[in-house]
Amino acid sequence: MNKNKIISLLLILVGLPVFAQNFRDGELYKNATGLSAENIQLHNDGEYSTSIEKAPATKEALDAAILAALKTHYEDRAKEAKAAAEKAISDAKAAGADKDATAKAGFDKAVAALNEGNSLLSSVAQMTDPDKLENEGYKPAILKFNTAASLAEKSKIDLLLAKRKEAQKQISDAKTAYGKLLTANTLQKGDGDAQKIDAALSAADAALKADNFSEVSKQVKAANDAMSAVQKNIAARTAAAQQDLAAAEKRYNDLKNASVIENGSEADNEISKFLADAKAAVQKNDAVSADTNVSAANKAMDDVEAAYSKMVEENACVTG
Repeated sequence: MNKNKIISLLLILVGLPVFAQNFRDGELYKNATGLSAENIQLHNDGEYSTSIEKAPATKEALDAAILAALKTHYEDRAKEAKAAAEKAISDAKAAGADKDATAKAGFDKAVAALNEGNSLLSSVAQMTDPDKLENEGYKPAILKFNTAASLAEKSKIDLLLAKRKEAQKQISDAKTAYGKLLTANTLQKGDGDAQKIDAALSAADAALKADNFSEVSKQVKAANDAMSAVQKNIAARTAAAQQDLAAAEKRYNDLKNASVIENGSEADNEISKFLADAKAAVQKNDAVSADTNVSAANKAMDDVEAAYSKMVEENACVTG
């Protein structure tokens, strides 16, 4: 039995390259190996009674040495595992995993595993049996700490993936909205507003690559705000264009009713087309095109009125 315990002690020391020499120089190790050597020698010399009498003391010394060696072997490993778990949980919390719906369940499990590990580690102080110390104390405690670290890291990864997915959607939605404005000619590629939006979306893409999700939100908001401003401006211009169109249409109808514009004439057809194109542009929120066509229609009506006035004057001179 004592030989087996000596072997166990030596095997433990093999795993303690840094601490083995200090441990061997200590009283527990010297006392245990000294008593064991003496006990073996007594047995070899045939002094069986004396050897048997000393056996309990030798066993006690070996148990104490093995217990101390096990503690030395596992204490730093447990501290290291605990520190890693605490750091992983701290990092996950800093990232917001303790509050995010996607990651909170995993984060809470990590905290629970850390607490269980702490409880197991605190129990080793009362353990005197080497087997229990190892298999019911340190080993399960270290396992809990490792589990806590893994769960915390996973909760952080889950959070980052969820944030990345949301950031990707924000950018995608903004780009889709931007594309629609370009297709509708509400914006022109290369103009001041478009350049501002392009810059914000490019900055959002760069922020996404760096996992800087707050910056993604900031840049997407800048792009959306710029697009919203453009749309409000277009809406105001379209409303003004619609009023101008209504005034031009009234003028056109008044001129036709007064026979200033002859029905079916070249001028009638030209002005009618300008007004129809302006109306179609207003419906598309294309204020620029609407203004152009309304201006052309008014210019044509100016010409018609001028020609009509000249004709009236000439007729008056003839009849006078």
